[in-house]
Amino acid sequence: MKILLVEDNASVLAATKCEIEKIIGQGSVISAISKESACLAIEAHLFDLIVLDLSLPPVDGSMDDDVSHGEAVFGFCKLHAPGTPLCFLTGSSTHRFVLSLLNDHANRQDYWGDGVTNSSPMVFPKIDLIHFLDHVRACFEKVKSLANIELRPIKSGETLRPDQQRIIKIFTKKLLGSSCKWLDLKGGLSDVRVISLEVLNDHDSPLVKAVARIGNITKISNESRNFDTMVPALNIGTYPGKVQFIEYGAKSTAGVFYRLASDHTKNLADLLLSNPVEAATVCEKLRGILSVWGEGSHADRKTISDVRRCLISDEKSKVLAVEHNLDWQQRIEEITVPVKWGRTHGDLHGGNILITTDFSPILIDFGDLAERSISIDPCSILLSPFFHTDTASRAIAVLPHEGLIDTIENLHCGQNLPFAVFLNLIIGWIKEECLGSERSVYASIYAYALRQLYYPDTNKLLACDIISVCKKKLDASCQ
Repeated sequence: MKILLVEDNASVLAATKCEIEKIIGQGSVISAISKESACLAIEAHLFDLIVLDLSLPPVDGSMDDDVSHGEAVFGFCKLHAPGTPLCFLTGSSTHRFVLSLLNDHANRQDYWGDGVTNSSPMVFPKIDLIHFLDHVRACFEKVKSLANIELRPIKSGETLRPDQQRIIKIFTKKLLGSSCKWLDLKGGLSDVRVISLEVLNDHDSPLVKAVARIGNITKISNESRNFDTMVPALNIGTYPGKVQFIEYGAKSTAGVFYRLASDHTKNLADLLLSNPVEAATVCEKLRGILSVWGEGSHADRKTISDVRRCLISDEKSKVLAVEHNLDWQQRIEEITVPVKWGRTHGDLHGGNILITTDFSPILIDFGDLAERSISIDPCSILLSPFFHTDTASRAIAVLPHEGLIDTIENLHCGQNLPFAVFLNLIIGWIKEECLGSERSVYASIYAYALRQLYYPDTNKLLACDIISVCKKKLDASCQ
């Protein structure tokens, strides 16, 4: 267990630290004596409990103690470690009834996966240290029980960060597991970790298989919320069931866990490279699945900048325009195009489309669900194999740079070229979602290609060449 103790009084700090370490062990308490040092420690470490004094100086060595500095540290905790429980150890003479009221009605959450909720923040008077130490002792027992859960990597050499370990252990504990096998899954370009899990009981028998998506609490919370509000409109069996959403216990990291059917064997990205004709069949099924969202869409006319904003912000777009000499960007983006506007997945690359043994698609990753131009989803399927790090080099080896550019320029892939059946099916899908407007098709492809310039590991030359084709076609449409 690791505790942050924030206290500027040296004698109180030493005595309190000594008592805490009698319970949780030597070297388990990190101390801070000011607002600045406390915030630095919170940024640098994953704590199991944060203990604050309200009256603090702004920096080490200062004599300017003030409650505002303690309040600032509390605010910093809520922003940078919202999943970490904390308590105040205060010298103020608050009435015992008020302390009880505060502690009983604080935010109650299950921080350690044992099904018991704990209050945070809690308030303890320094003159009654025994109750505070009882709280530390109770937290220590919970953390010790959680630490006993074994995480077993399926692939040798793979590692997890401490916050990722904590989220998986909490998930395992919630399902009454004793250990958990895990394997990194291929993902997209985001910073969310995608992990396959198998929770095991005391007898090493499997309890549940799931896929975890672990990342920043804001992003994962948004994904969980999107799942609850938008995904149930799709047909049952086309998406996984959500097992758990865990946002407490690991600082600013959260996890959402999905239960998957046991018969999914690969994803669309892998299938495309091994069997492009079968991949086209899967996409035809996927098109039908997403038509449920399409039924709620509406036709509209938007500027190309509106379409581009579906994937990349104005601020980032301006930076990319300077970096890649797109001095024509503003003029092109003022052009208007017809669109179908409705619910979209928003990150529909092949890694987010799992395939069952009967070649049925299952959608995963719901962090980017939103209403936008519906053509964005098939555009992602069309181009993501050539940009995502898991598949880009292999896809370009099959259909070289020039072949892809020619396909985009003609909106058709010659039947003698690899991926022809797959690419032509997706291009037809894009045309339909663009209401038959070639201008709208190129606006959507432009938006996707521009976004690829933002990521560090994508093929910038390919993205720029695609953008050049789109510019030429859009210019021609206005003559």
